[in-house]
Amino acid sequence: MIAPGNEKQIWLIDSTLRDGEQAPGVVFSRHEKLKIAAMLADAGIDELEAGIPAMGDEERETIRSLRKLNLHSRLTCWCRAMAGDIELAEQCGTGSVHISFPVSSIHLNAMQKNEARILELLEEMVHLARKRFDHVSVGAQDAHRADPSFLEHFILRASAAGACRVRIADTVGIATPGTVHTLFRRFADLHAG
Repeated sequence: MIAPGNEKQIWLIDSTLRDGEQAPGVVFSRHEKLKIAAMLADAGIDELEAGIPAMGDEERETIRSLRKLNLHSRLTCWCRAMAGDIELAEQCGTGSVHISFPVSSIHLNAMQKNEARILELLEEMVHLARKRFDHVSVGAQDAHRADPSFLEHFILRASAAGACRVRIADTVGIATPGTVHTLFRRFADLHAG
């Protein structure tokens, strides 16, 4: 039996509207996106990644159209860790934003960043987003290939900066149930300590 107040809440986030079009040959019309969003909300999905505002005017208009549906699901804009992306997301009026940061050495090198710069950028972007959004989520991109100590530091800094949530992304699909369990057990111990 679980003691009152200690229940674990499961929060489902669907990325079909953002990530679904990354498959070759897949493009959703605005009408299709509205229909998909309504079906996902009806199915009880708590949060929908509505899209990437930096993709252009058409994408931002589609996100605004999704917002007008007044779904029971939270709508979240997905952004790179760039002030311009956050400003474009604000124009969509979702009230929620997710900001993605590279955390593995492979992704850091590809983006010509280092761990110190990512931590600075994390604080800058979360503070900027907190002024514009009720809910700010950050993502640890390619987290399963990141140095676990840096990932811990990233999570602590995100929390201190005011992020509501940190998402651990298996960007390249290498995680197994065992590696996910080990990683999250480590973070649970960190949180408890």
